[in-house]
Amino acid sequence: MLRAITSDLNKKSVLIADDHNLVAEAFSILLEQTGQYSVTVVHDLMDAKAAIVAHGPFDLALLDIRMPGMEGGKSIAEMVHRNAPGKIAILTGGLVGIGAAEVYAAGASGILLKSKPITDTLESIKLMLAGGRHYPMLDAVPLTQFTQPARATAVVH
Repeated sequence: MLRAITSDLNKKSVLIADDHNLVAEAFSILLEQTGQYSVTVVHDLMDAKAAIVAHGPFDLALLDIRMPGMEGGKSIAEMVHRNAPGKIAILTGGLVGIGAAEVYAAGASGILLKSKPITDTLESIKLMLAGGRHYPMLDAVPLTQFTQPARATAVVH
């Protein structure tokens, strides 16, 4: 029994917040099958906030950019603050009404495109958990060109 408890302690905690059940469940299964992650799934921003309060910061929270409650960079910055020191990444089929630079400026560790292959997605998650950034939509533009606020300046309601 102790082995199981120890093994769970070594897993990275991941919150998946996506209003599409199929997407949320598929990401959850994908991550859990690696044996490296324990996953919590919610379907809107309010439930994501509640999950962070109940669980404490997740190592990584994956947020759908177009789920109920999300209001672009403002919501991202708030979640970066709430989940600190854990990471925040955006899940998207394509950014609409918000640009990758705004996601970066809000403090997210990256963007995961739902259209990418599984192996790319898993590598991107590992990169972000290790402290790196993953911005495939800005590959041709140096990230240093964009301003990123300090985490402490995020406004939380």
